[in-house]
Amino acid sequence: MRGKIIFCTLLIITIAFPIASATEWDSATFTLSMENPVVSKGDYTINVVEFDGYGMVALNISCNGVFIGNTVLMNNESNWFYMDNDRIRFKGINVTDQRILPMCGSVHSPQAEIVFATERSPEESESMALSISTDKDEYLIDEQVIVIMQIRNIGGVKVDDIHLNVDTDGLVDQVDLPSGFGLNEGTYRSEEIKLRFPATLHNGSYNISVNMSWTNAHGTRDFLTESNTISITQPIEVYKSTTNEASQGQTVYTSISVENIQSRPVSVRLDDALPMFFTLIDGTVTNNKQDLNWVFVLGPHERKVVSYQMIPEQVGAHRVPKPHVTWNLWGVNSTNSPDSDNVIAVYQGVSFLERDFPEPSPTSDEVIEVSSGEDFSNFVDSNGYALADIKVTNDILNVFVFIPKGTKILDRDMPLTSITIKSSEIQPDYSNLIPAGEMLYQLEPDEAVFDPNIIIDLPFDTLNTGTPMICRYNTTNTTWVNLSGTVSRDRARISTNLTQFSVYGVFVEAKDTSPEISMSAIIQPAISIEVTPDKLDFGKLAPGDTSERSDIKIKNYGSCNILVIANVAETGDLYKQGLEIDGNSLESFNVTVVKNIFKTPYVALKVPETYEGVGNKTGTLMFWAEGVN
Repeated sequence: MRGKIIFCTLLIITIAFPIASATEWDSATFTLSMENPVVSKGDYTINVVEFDGYGMVALNISCNGVFIGNTVLMNNESNWFYMDNDRIRFKGINVTDQRILPMCGSVHSPQAEIVFATERSPEESESMALSISTDKDEYLIDEQVIVIMQIRNIGGVKVDDIHLNVDTDGLVDQVDLPSGFGLNEGTYRSEEIKLRFPATLHNGSYNISVNMSWTNAHGTRDFLTESNTISITQPIEVYKSTTNEASQGQTVYTSISVENIQSRPVSVRLDDALPMFFTLIDGTVTNNKQDLNWVFVLGPHERKVVSYQMIPEQVGAHRVPKPHVTWNLWGVNSTNSPDSDNVIAVYQGVSFLERDFPEPSPTSDEVIEVSSGEDFSNFVDSNGYALADIKVTNDILNVFVFIPKGTKILDRDMPLTSITIKSSEIQPDYSNLIPAGEMLYQLEPDEAVFDPNIIIDLPFDTLNTGTPMICRYNTTNTTWVNLSGTVSRDRARISTNLTQFSVYGVFVEAKDTSPEISMSAIIQPAISIEVTPDKLDFGKLAPGDTSERSDIKIKNYGSCNILVIANVAETGDLYKQGLEIDGNSLESFNVTVVKNIFKTPYVALKVPETYEGVGNKTGTLMFWAEGVN
């Protein structure tokens, strides 16, 4: 039952435990409710956060207006909960539990009777408290970790010679902490440090530990240690969508989306498997990976989609295996899979294209069929994910679009709620393509996008010879883009995956029957350059430092004179701001190199005085050449 209330809070770990026999307590009993949620005792204030109705209450505790922590108390507790370096303690007596009413309060007006005790101590005692918190629990690798420490003197005398030491567990520290300061009684001091993840990660989590020491009245040192653990957000997200229903022998479409949400490249291995009693369709697998195993590198924030098609051989409900993604970002192989489960229902002789469906319901497992332009917002959630398989049809044109359940469908970053299918009025140049359908088809809205994809199914003329293909019209350069497609068994229809809307048509390639003569020639490039060396090391530098000069050689091997410019590729902005070539900034550098001649400019790195980055910073210096007279 304690898991019903969830808090975003800080776990404080101290190095001392209370000794019950040596402590005297001043106790009081309070009754809290949502109508009277706040009570105070001395410097401390208790504030009700939430009742769960099943014998638990969540509380926030502050001291002199400063938040120091929270707790969850249960009905009829036997153990005490200690806080603030064991200076205060709590225990629940009666907390509303709707299962055993009317012991305390009611369902609509819950109450909590608690015992709150504070430590009795000599008037002139000295005592210190330390808390540590971070701005988040999980981080992307390029994010800054902000750590806030609060040092409080909760005793009755001034404390001097306070020292702080931080163990960052390998995180890069940019700030020195104060040392040897003092605090008057009843006051506090906050310190903030900013950390970054190292260039080479050694783990998926890091424990930040703060040690505080001070000189007590006897001249010896007292110590207090607290820590907090943060973790790196899992870098790979994977989603799998598949057709939910099909008839025996009908094509089932599957697509898997893998995305790197971190700022560093990740080597990925993707493994998938067919459900039992399904056969893979040759030629439909991305990169022709018949074993459904792909290995690739995802750049920062890059997404890759793979797909394939299969045919069911047996009726029934078939569970779809989850794909597994294996990646290594900090020296250890990690694996994750999608959270959701997919099931494919296979029917005997009746497909989802031919069935009569009941009234639509957002929780229905059936395929939702709507007409072109008809609203289907009841079947799309607020984030744009399809809650069911949706089929949008234009019966007059004999065309339909199929949206698999779980597909993200957006229009200008808002959930897509309707799709229009109509004939297109454009008259493009077909070039070497021969139309294999009666018309071209326009899908709207123009700015709709899909993740991972939807499916369009078009009719075509069976009298055409050659391999039919669906093409998308690119309005930017007025060309046709071949999307290929899967042809139905009766060779009357063709389908393919879409990630955006445009104008689509079915074509076959025109055949040229003229006599042919093969020709070949080797053309030397007009522009060809070589740059050496292939690596520069500027050494260890601090903000404001300038590196030693390094000479580079630019050789023109082409057949004309060239103008050379440069730019860099990097994760941050160190080289963009500080790299100099022949004393010029990167943006202003250019040099003319006559053919068969070389130039030797020098390169240096000046680190800006305000630069905050630390650790190993890498980048790529690229040179570009264009012909000049």
